[in-house]
Amino acid sequence: MSIHQLSPPDAKIALFRALFRGREDVYPRRFESRKTGKSGYQPACALYILETLPRTAGRFRLNAELPIPFDNRGCMEVDLLDAESRVAIELDGSQHLGDAAAYRRDRHKDLLLQENGYFVLRFLARDVGSRLDEVLDAIQRALTHRRGEGAPTV
Repeated sequence: MSIHQLSPPDAKIALFRALFRGREDVYPRRFESRKTGKSGYQPACALYILETLPRTAGRFRLNAELPIPFDNRGCMEVDLLDAESRVAIELDGSQHLGDAAAYRRDRHKDLLLQENGYFVLRFLARDVGSRLDEVLDAIQRALTHRRGEGAPTV
């Protein structure tokens, strides 16, 4: 069955889920065009949300490589990086929780980042969609702390 503009919402949702199966950091974001008045859903992830906030827009790079040897490579990749504040964000899917080896690998990565002066934030990818306000609040508090802007307001 072909999905198109006039397809029922259930069919569109099923297609979205099929396309992004296994990607817990991607979720639907509703939009409405100011120009045409049309509305719908589009995929969104943490980087998109960070780009829409004044304090974080333009600060984070996606899948950034750092010159820190890791996993028999001469470099390490982090999911999101604010190089200026030295804040690294990791978004963990269910594969990170599945076994002891994955847990140890992530702790080792965190330790290496910390030894190299990075502040590491680690979130469950599904929380980006279901607990977004908490995730964004933690990121903003870390940036405030790293920039020496004093204690964040509660």
